Amino acid sequence: MENYFSVLPVSQNFNLEPGKIYEGSIKVVNPVSATQDFNYMAVVTPYSVVDEEYTADLSTKSNLSQIVDWITIDNPTGSIKPNGIAEIKFHIEVPVDAPGGGQYAAITVRSDSSKVAEGDGVSVQNYYEIASLIYATMSGKTTHEGEVLSNSVPGFATSLPLQTSVTVNNNGNVHEQMLTRISIKNVFTGESVFPVEDDKDTFQDVIMPGSTRYVSRNLSRIPALGVFEVTHDVTYLGKTYPLTQVVVTCPLWFLILVVLTVAAFIGTVAGIIHRNIRRRRLANS
Repeated sequence: MENYFSVLPVSQNFNLEPGKIYEGSIKVVNPVSATQDFNYMAVVTPYSVVDEEYTADLSTKSNLSQIVDWITIDNPTGSIKPNGIAEIKFHIEVPVDAPGGGQYAAITVRSDSSKVAEGDGVSVQNYYEIASLIYATMSGKTTHEGEVLSNSVPGFATSLPLQTSVTVNNNGNVHEQMLTRISIKNVFTGESVFPVEDDKDTFQDVIMPGSTRYVSRNLSRIPALGVFEVTHDVTYLGKTYPLTQVVVTCPLWFLILVVLTVAAFIGTVAGIIHRNIRRRRLANS
């Protein structure tokens, strides 16, 4: 049986200066449900994205992943007992001529206790990997440039969940943070639909340099039938792009029922009018 381990944190940020050395670490958890020791192997890989959906690329090196050559893992292999935690330490030795801007890498942890299947002289190994991302900002010349290309909330929905979307680009040389604040209230009652209880109303997304990112979110708390005011404000590079949209939600079956009811009503009224006109004509003849 395979161990389904976890790695923390998912990501971390560093502010670096040329010629200095920095230390960091991640934690690998072997769950209490594990039936055997977890043997791990940690490696440093470059990190970038390849499309607007931000599919991770952990193999392609570029000028923005030079940091891969600056990172050394102190304990790249080890074994963790069930319900145990191991701390993997690493250090970043920044060269004196390091360029300003962003640098990106990942500490990728792989299961070393792979399942091996042998047959006809062929050995197949299945590996499981989890990456902890490193976002580094080098002191020096940095360019902050980008904009929100679109910010959208549909005005009518026949199915749930309602989906919002925003598209943003980054033409600079360092990653940026995009903040999206969402609130929803019932137009007729003024009652807050979102956020409520422990909901967070602000979401944060990283925008990588030289990329365009499309971010969509499902507003699952909106009821299937009603009229709501949705606020979807995006803050990026110090500028806020506000959007308030009145949204009508109506299930398709209910919409069909309303159309049929209205059609039946119109048909009934038309029939009554037609009969009245016919009676008048007969009375006048």
